[in-house]
Amino acid sequence: MTVPIHRWTAPLQLSRLVAVAIVALLIVACGAGGDSRTAGIDRGGIGSGPVSGFGSIWLNGSRYETSGADVFVNGQLATESELRIGQVVLIRAIYGSGDPVGQTVVYESSLQGPVSAVDIAGNNITVLGQQVLINAVTSFGSGIDPADISGLKVDDIVEVSGLVDDQERIVATRIDLQGAPYEIQLNGVVSDLVSGVSFKVGDQLVDYSSATTIDGFSGGAPENGDRVRVTGDGFGSLSEIIAETVSFRGLPGVADGDEGEVEGLITDFIGPQNFRLAGIPVTATAQTVYEGGSSANLADNVRIEAEGEFDNTGTLIADKIEFEDEGDSFLEAIVDPAGVSGDTVSVFGITVLVTGQTALEDKTDADERFFSIGDIIAGDTLRVEGSWNGSELVALKLERVNPEDKIKIKAAVSAAALPVFTMLGKQITTDAVLTDYQDDQPAFFSDLALCVPGCEVEARWLTADAPWTIVKEVELD
Repeated sequence: MTVPIHRWTAPLQLSRLVAVAIVALLIVACGAGGDSRTAGIDRGGIGSGPVSGFGSIWLNGSRYETSGADVFVNGQLATESELRIGQVVLIRAIYGSGDPVGQTVVYESSLQGPVSAVDIAGNNITVLGQQVLINAVTSFGSGIDPADISGLKVDDIVEVSGLVDDQERIVATRIDLQGAPYEIQLNGVVSDLVSGVSFKVGDQLVDYSSATTIDGFSGGAPENGDRVRVTGDGFGSLSEIIAETVSFRGLPGVADGDEGEVEGLITDFIGPQNFRLAGIPVTATAQTVYEGGSSANLADNVRIEAEGEFDNTGTLIADKIEFEDEGDSFLEAIVDPAGVSGDTVSVFGITVLVTGQTALEDKTDADERFFSIGDIIAGDTLRVEGSWNGSELVALKLERVNPEDKIKIKAAVSAAALPVFTMLGKQITTDAVLTDYQDDQPAFFSDLALCVPGCEVEARWLTADAPWTIVKEVELD
């Protein structure tokens, strides 16, 4: 029996045109980078990674001018306003002396379907047989409350965008709730193929025997090892996806000399001269410049951004490799009267640095789409995930949220001497009576002494208790 999922679909002719356009953008055989060169100055290329801001689109620390770009969202012609922070996009652009000028922007979800398992301890969920890993910089859409894994439950319908690791797990960069009706969507690698009948993507069985569209395959049909995108209109009696479309998803089409700015997780690592990033072959050279690490730090599942030019084999020759941090500190607090100064914000006495790679999102009732550091004012409540560099909290994700009843810091303790300990450069004062401990004050500081510096503590204050001279609750992780 098939469980139907009714949804709106575009007119057949338009759907086919869009599908053809997306395949043309994504697979090597249809790449068209060579036509974008202009008088030897401008050149074509691609940028790929999670969206970190709008106006037009910020990606990998660069602003892509996309006012004239064609936008595709999950197989449909769309507008930029339908994109969200954290969604992984592919932008085909012209690169010159200024901001890259986007020609096309393609967003496809990693998967969309019901949650079948939630592992809070392991910080992962399972959707359509795929393991989805959640980390500090995962963005959560509206309706997921709290905005972390505990806000998700079995049978929630979610759309996930993320980066694929070397075990074909999805490291989520964004998760959104979806209502009914919805379309089943799944990207992944074909295995256990029964020709003309079924195959698996991870642990998810797909029945494609009645699919109305099978396209992009060199042999006319999927084979084991092919990366595919599946859409479906329901599940069968064995919980298999009843596929409506199965499309080949290969590498982006590029030409010799095209620019590339790609963020992802390293896979298939053999050495610095031979690995893949978001499926794209990459090689480093003796001239490659490293930021935040060195060639010795390259390995499977390390998140990096690589910039360079493609050669005639479609390999990205990296001029620069930047290691992407995943955060070690959390801060949810109120912006100080000092407010914003340049690219920093003073929050609860802690300096927060906003960079071009900070994912900025307004989650207040105002829901300002083009939210930027310039929109932040004293008294705003900010939720920041970032990395402490010894003097500043470098924001990887910064969200403006509606006022909360608690102020929170979760970070490594750098020093401790009863009754004070230090996190993010801020001295936290405890009180034997006024502070709630896991045990008591002497025991708490005794435990701290065994692991400082480096042990992690969560400290909380009641917002109503300003000026917050004594911490209300402390918890040693």
